[in-house]
Amino acid sequence: MIKTDNSVTLEFTSLAEDINELKLMYFHDNLAQHRIIGEQNNVGEEVIVYLIYPNVDAYKLRGIKTEKGLELTEDEYLNIIGEIEDGLIIKGNSGEGFAYKNYVAFELKEGICYVPEHTDNENIKVASAIEEGAYTYQDFLDLTGGNEEIAKAIFDGVTWECPETFLDQSDYLIKCVSCNWVYDEEGIENPDICPKCHIEQ
Repeated sequence: MIKTDNSVTLEFTSLAEDINELKLMYFHDNLAQHRIIGEQNNVGEEVIVYLIYPNVDAYKLRGIKTEKGLELTEDEYLNIIGEIEDGLIIKGNSGEGFAYKNYVAFELKEGICYVPEHTDNENIKVASAIEEGAYTYQDFLDLTGGNEEIAKAIFDGVTWECPETFLDQSDYLIKCVSCNWVYDEEGIENPDICPKCHIEQ
């Protein structure tokens, strides 16, 4: 097993047996949760392993299933700002304000991934989070008219503000007046024409 600042190479003899070894490798204990995405039994298939330490941070590990097991070749740190405790979403310091921001929830498209600083209550209940101003992956996708790349860019960019505010104040993102597709004006020959529906803005 070799771990560097940018990558990890690891061949499993058994994914089930060695998942605890990964937890010890990244978090120094085996209390972390894990999620496995992809076909674990097909040689040549990509497999993604998420190691999640609740309310702290997470790692996203990419690998390819080999005849020997699973060869992991890349790791990515996923920060979690804030925490969930006793049914409450508690905002954390994002560097520019206070928010809850969970990269794992966004990537897995599951649950609450973002709560901006300005909500009705400082800390909000998980059960009523959407009504109180929280966001899911689908909310970011809907905001961009279905553009997954821009949804990810907006999620990456927000630190405390509402995603709608981030979009409105952006110098490079344009929302089509016809189809609501959000696109980056950079690299487009004529940014006044929507690249999706071709309607002039």
